[in-house]
Amino acid sequence: MASLSKNSDLFFELVLGAAKARDVVAAVNWRLAPAEVVYIVNDAMAETLFVSEESFPVVELICPQLRTVQRIIALSGSHPEWESYTTWRDGQDGDDPRLAIAGDDVVVQLYTSGTTGHPKGAQITHDNLFAALDASGEFYPCATDDVSLACMPQFHIGGTLLGLIAMYAGACNVITREVDPTEILHLIPSERVIRHCDSNGEIFVVSGDG
Repeated sequence: MASLSKNSDLFFELVLGAAKARDVVAAVNWRLAPAEVVYIVNDAMAETLFVSEESFPVVELICPQLRTVQRIIALSGSHPEWESYTTWRDGQDGDDPRLAIAGDDVVVQLYTSGTTGHPKGAQITHDNLFAALDASGEFYPCATDDVSLACMPQFHIGGTLLGLIAMYAGACNVITREVDPTEILHLIPSERVIRHCDSNGEIFVVSGDG
């Protein structure tokens, strides 16, 4: 499956669902040109494409070029031809599929910027993620009473991993749709953010009272 969306809590639902279903989530950079989106979705061989409202026009334009996509789900907003995410999700069987999962099964595929050619899909396995989560106390320690700001793009490992770290620790995630400095400066005191990471990957720890 592929996701073309700005940051959303629903992205983590997709990742956790994919992990249960032995599927893979390919997060697509929503800033890319239509031809670049086509390349990535086709390269990922995605059969389902989740798309948020701001990217509807792009997907409508490129839809005939998507070779493997069989279903498009509106992750946010309403589209006359595509099923909404909540309708699709809530119509699924809620039972645990209890599939056998191997550590080297891929669960997330993130793409490079493609500065030296076409973007390359970096395949991240269950073992990769759990190794990072287990080691996260060394580089991004979170506790259950922490509030973590997840503002990095989810099509980047920074946005994906930092959000998962907070969930893994039982901390609170505050998710911004995109990197908006004004919003971030507002959220740190209003949401009592303890930890966040800037666009260069530098970790910041702020006081509990902002």
